[in-house]
Amino acid sequence: PTVAGPVTVIDDDPKYRKTADEEEAEQLADAEAKAAAKEASSAESLSEGELEADQDEEDDEE
Repeated sequence: PTVAGPVTVIDDDPKYRKTADEEEAEQLADAEAKAAAKEASSAESLSEGELEADQDEEDDEE
């Protein structure tokens, strides 16, 4: 197993640094992913609410 150690020299190597464009693109992708996840979870809770409403209507009919 590997253990996370101190920051290595490779992190400071310009060859491995991201450009401003890459960082911006990554942040945008993260924001879009969060928005999509939030939308999916709200849609899921909405559909659950609709199911409960449908069951209530069925109970009223009986």
